[in-house]
Amino acid sequence: MSTRNVLMRYFSSNDWCFSNNNTIAVENGVKFEIVLATNYTEEILKIEVDDCLFNSLKFRNKKKCDFAFQRGHDNSFIFVELKNIPTEDGIAQLDSTISEFIKAFEEFGESGDTTNINETSVAFFVYFRATTMSLSTLTNAKAKFCRKYKIPLYVEESPYTMFLT
Repeated sequence: MSTRNVLMRYFSSNDWCFSNNNTIAVENGVKFEIVLATNYTEEILKIEVDDCLFNSLKFRNKKKCDFAFQRGHDNSFIFVELKNIPTEDGIAQLDSTISEFIKAFEEFGESGDTTNINETSVAFFVYFRATTMSLSTLTNAKAKFCRKYKIPLYVEESPYTMFLT
């Protein structure tokens, strides 16, 4: 079953939460972009998590990140949270989203599904402006997140561009 179908079933969401090859995520002036190198092609599935995928009553009050992208070449995920100021809550939003995605694939995934939330996946917390205090509070939350999911969590300043080659 495709990622789109698994997530639509689990979250009772609409097809418009998903778009192909839209590699830009923007919220309140904070921007994350995926850029493919010249002569490199790869399908990218963009998933609007906040205000779309988690919109049913069951999930509306859960913490959730803003966007997720699924890479076509290995089906790994890129989870993205965009904030004006970095806070521990941003990491909690990434944590909750990944946890729910894992549950979705455990419940509705089929044998042979090639979805990977593992070391080939990554998470990004992109912020607009930082304060010394807010950045220092992220250290423990970031370490705990990395231990839990075994995927890297990058905390980056906006605008951030991820280059794929």
